[in-house]
Formats: sequence, structure tokens, C-alpha cells
Amino acid sequence: YKVVYLQSEFQFTKPRNQSKSAFTNEVRSVFKDSKGTTWVGTKEGVVYLYSKNNQLLGTLAKDGTIGTGDYLPLSVYGIFEDHNGTIWLSTKGSGIYSLKRKKVDKYALKNYKKDPNNPYSLSSNAVYNIFEDSMHRLWISTFYGGINIADTLNNELRFINHNNLLRQYPIN
Repeated sequence: YKVVYLQSEFQFTKPRNQSKSAFTNEVRSVFKDSKGTTWVGTKEGVVYLYSKNNQLLGTLAKDGTIGTGDYLPLSVYGIFEDHNGTIWLSTKGSGIYSLKRKKVDKYALKNYKKDPNNPYSLSSNAVYNIFEDSMHRLWISTFYGGINIADTLNNELRFINHNNLLRQYPIN
């Protein structure tokens, strides 16, 4: 049997129609947040944001604004929104970013990376995914760094991993 759909349920969109790089339109992550905004991370390192109507709102800039300014170069492998509405970006090589909405087109950015002098820092800067469990704990999967659990102590975010409280975790 063969089934042919005459009308497609899909709409194909390229982040950039004019491209000089093979990586420009290679998508690594897609996420729709609670406001209906679609976030798209490309291999080129650009995070694009689209409205509910799939209209380009702009790119994520270094200062946390959404527009056409100087984009924040991140190879984003995962995008996630927690129960508080914070957007989390998992990156290949740049750790994780938390984005807290300040205005419709402005976010406060905070970057968390591995610090060899801090055993409670992220265990690796190559982060592939973040998940929030039913107890609102953030679980962070890394490449060659194992699992991290985000924990707040004295209003500071720290990461529980094999370098500290999870010493018995079988990292290999």
C-alpha cells in the first residue's frame, strides 16, 4: 500500500537563505518555550528565535537581547525551560547558559563552566542535555564529565558531580 499526502503538515524554514558555510543551516537543537517562541541552535553557533507564527524575531546577542546585533557564538546542543521559566542552553565547549527573561526581547545571561580550582563547578564544558525531574532538580549530561546535578547553596548554584559529593559515581 502507498499513502500520498497532498497537503504537507510541515513547513520548511532555513535560518539563512543566503549561506557561505555548510554549517549555517545545520540545526543542532530546537525547542518551543512556554511563551510559544521557537529556539533554534545551529552548528554555525547562532541561536535563532521565531514567533508563534514562525516569523524570525532575531538572534540571541552577547548582551542577551534578541535582534540583529552581534550574536552570541554558541554551539547549542540542547535547550530547556525549567519550572521557573529560565531557559537553559547546553553547549559544546562553553558549558551552560541560564537565560532569565527581563523584557520581551531581553534576557539576563549567566554562564557556568568548568573551573579546575572549584570542585563544585561543572565537570565538563561539553554539555549535551539538561533535564528537570519532578522534584525540580536539574540533571546535566556532559561529555567526559558524567552527570551533574544543579544544587543551590546560599543562593549560589553549584554542581554535584564526581569531583565532589558523587565521588563514588562510576565515571568510566
